[in-house]
Amino acid sequence: MTSPSDGPPDPPGRIVRSTSRPGLTGSGVALLGGGVSIVASVIAELLTDGLGWVFSIPFILVSVYCAAEVSKASLRSAVVMPPLAILAVAAVNPIFAQNIGGLRGWTIKTLTALTTLAPALMIATGLAAAIVGYRYWRSARP
Repeated sequence: MTSPSDGPPDPPGRIVRSTSRPGLTGSGVALLGGGVSIVASVIAELLTDGLGWVFSIPFILVSVYCAAEVSKASLRSAVVMPPLAILAVAAVNPIFAQNIGGLRGWTIKTLTALTTLAPALMIATGLAAAIVGYRYWRSARP
């Protein structure tokens, strides 16, 4: 039995986000995206001796997940997270490489990682922007 305060039922096929579970905050997106990215980069470096598909697949998936689950108030953070996570990965990754060669070696390895990860960054940011744009468009409709 429903009470009058429940309101009319939603039409079938419409996705409705519960108010009791509003979504990830901006800090949650940064923590989840950055944490998964750093862990995936360490695992990729240990398993394959480089950042390849072992890093790219979890990175893209966590970017899509964060864009789909972020709250409406923090939609922008899901689009900003992928570039910042890639920068953090590129800065931390040389620590796990063998024989860095000082500051110059770390800089070269960081810049190399940034250029190597550009395709994954473009895919993750593009998908996140598309999901966030769609969610914003859906919420702005009357």
